[in-house]
Amino acid sequence: MSSSSASQVASATILQDNETSPSGADVQNLLRANNACQLVLKKLQYIELLQTQVKQLEANQRHVSPSRFQISNRIMQKVYYDHKGQIGFEWQRSSPCFDEPEWIKGQGDQRQLRSSLLVTKLELYLEKNKDIAFIVYRDFHPAPPDMADSGTAHRRAKSSGAGRPKPLSETIQPVAQVLTEAIEALPSS
Repeated sequence: MSSSSASQVASATILQDNETSPSGADVQNLLRANNACQLVLKKLQYIELLQTQVKQLEANQRHVSPSRFQISNRIMQKVYYDHKGQIGFEWQRSSPCFDEPEWIKGQGDQRQLRSSLLVTKLELYLEKNKDIAFIVYRDFHPAPPDMADSGTAHRRAKSSGAGRPKPLSETIQPVAQVLTEAIEALPSS
């Protein structure tokens, strides 16, 4: 039997019945050789088969659609500014966090919201987690906005106990391209 016909037999043995992964018997048959040259040839064929399988797995992973969502929490924070001698403040959202915020005692025994698991590079996180279809942002406010400027908010926050903070609002941001395109197509349908 020539070496080319031997390689055809080995390939046929490995890929019979449209199998994509060799069984233990196939590997043993593949590695059974009469001389060193045949052994090297069979090992090369096996390596080629494994490389083909890796390419198929990579292609399959690219076609997997995103299947989960990520909850991200943000805390509204009072940011002071000085504009032409007028001191004021505005509420701004913090960077996203993975854990829910908790109440802590701040300056002057005032309660403040604090979160520990800050997301510093959201884009990098999403790049590494391609299975995320959308992000649910939960915004927490230390006091309801309608009471944020009044003394009532301070008294209410002090007397409300150490209960779990409740989100003031939730927003959904699509991340997956497929989901974004579907949402954009809705108004036209």
